[in-house]
Amino acid sequence: MRNQTSDMNYLAYSKDGLHFRVFEKPLAAANVYRSSVFPKTSYSKSIELGAVIGYKSGWNLWLS
Repeated sequence: MRNQTSDMNYLAYSKDGLHFRVFEKPLAAANVYRSSVFPKTSYSKSIELGAVIGYKSGWNLWLS
């Protein structure tokens, strides 16, 4: 497997685990290195997410 990189980070979700919908705007639009999106809390019709986004410059962004 080849190493794949990208400068943008898009978020996608699925209700059934098979069919995914991708948000049109990227979560981060430039110089993204690594990231993680995680659930904070969930309710019957919604999920609150948090994220840590690492940039190639060394900066990290924490969203909650």
